[in-house]
Amino acid sequence: MCSFFLRFPEFSEQHFDGVIPEVVVYSGEKYFFMEIFVTHQVDERKLSKLQNNNISTLEIDLSKLDRMVPLEELQEILLQSNKAKKWIYNAVATKWLSRFKKVADKKAL
Repeated sequence: MCSFFLRFPEFSEQHFDGVIPEVVVYSGEKYFFMEIFVTHQVDERKLSKLQNNNISTLEIDLSKLDRMVPLEELQEILLQSNKAKKWIYNAVATKWLSRFKKVADKKAL
């Protein structure tokens, strides 16, 4: 028996250059993907497409959880804990790293 319901005002499957993300999080005009790792992680092919399209993507690892996880535990993992989350691609970090490398290369000369 289900102990809670989620209501979504709108839902549509999104396609981005052949990539179908599990979740797209929007904030105004900006967005990032969330991939939920239960049985398999994002593969190299999908990661390459994410990088080529410069799409920040957060992976949430739920692989070690019981499939019947209590709602409170799931909320803790999704909203509070950083243990199960990692950026598999971060467009902002990549941009700043590139800038840093350019400055470092100029100073090395």
